[in-house]
Amino acid sequence: MIVMTADRMDIREKLSLHIKANIPQVSHGMTVLVARGKEEIFFNSFGEIEKLKFKYANDTIYDLASLTKPLVTSTLALKLMDNGKLSMEDTTASLGLFKELNNLAKLSIKSLLSHSSGLTPSLPLYKRGKTRESYLEGINDAAASAEPYTVENYSDLNYILLGYIIEEIYGKTLDKAWESEVTEKLGLKHISYLPKYEKSQIAPTENAGPRGLVWGEVHDENSHFSGGVAGHAGLFSDASDILAFLTQYLAGKIISRQSLAKATHPANEYIGGSFGYGWMINTPRPAHQSPAFDYARFLGDLSPYGAFGHTGFTGTSIMIEPASGIIVLILSNRVYPSRENLHILRFRRTFHNLVFSSLLD
Repeated sequence: MIVMTADRMDIREKLSLHIKANIPQVSHGMTVLVARGKEEIFFNSFGEIEKLKFKYANDTIYDLASLTKPLVTSTLALKLMDNGKLSMEDTTASLGLFKELNNLAKLSIKSLLSHSSGLTPSLPLYKRGKTRESYLEGINDAAASAEPYTVENYSDLNYILLGYIIEEIYGKTLDKAWESEVTEKLGLKHISYLPKYEKSQIAPTENAGPRGLVWGEVHDENSHFSGGVAGHAGLFSDASDILAFLTQYLAGKIISRQSLAKATHPANEYIGGSFGYGWMINTPRPAHQSPAFDYARFLGDLSPYGAFGHTGFTGTSIMIEPASGIIVLILSNRVYPSRENLHILRFRRTFHNLVFSSLLD
């Protein structure tokens, strides 16, 4: 049982007031969890969507969007490295994969994990075709003009391709590899692809044109049109399962401590970047920065160097400060009813500022 001191009560009140003051602009609702080590400092949900009779709760399942990248794809790639089945310098050529797609052969696992492959930031692969083969062909075409290790440019294509490579090595789809390698071993029930819960437990996302209201299926189009299981998006979860995963992850129980250090250390400083092998990392601003450098600014102005995390397009984020053990989860569906609402960008920074000013002495 957590014993709340007067100071802790003050912190909870400050965090609640900040969320309540900002929610009208940011999202119809959200779930926020703040922990330090094994201590759960704040865990609460706010808001409702009266039109849909939907009320946010601590067990609400959210579409995590790009949090899929560090949680699933980076984790599985690093587990393969721990087991001697993959190397950072591997390419599709050295692995004997997708031999007819020659352009992919110049993209190393290292460049894909760290967003230094030179692939274009985004591409509607589903417009070319909705099969695995058509997606790979689309990435292969994009790779023709890619120049690895010259710039850090955040791209979904990196992790879509990584997902396919991981599937080939495991010999099973990404969701099945995730289940057998992680969730079944940890006993996690809610952090999965293709959620099978009632809509009343899942936060809806966007009124997306011909698709109508996206609710209970992945929001990202490239993931949706390829079956909902992909390396860049498709994972769903509640806050509790994410925290349970992160606790074991940071303890070196899922990937080795060597791999953990690799994932959370800047990989692209030489080109003015701030990504590790899966995470966005707070690093000093370089004189010449790559296009994706400011992605890590969501961590806030008061986050110490070395803090890391990731964001998701739907309005989700993870922030971790390893020295103090502080973890902040902000789960929202800010894209409901439209992706045009960008107020979450400022809210994340100010909320993290409040957390650090309150918890770091």
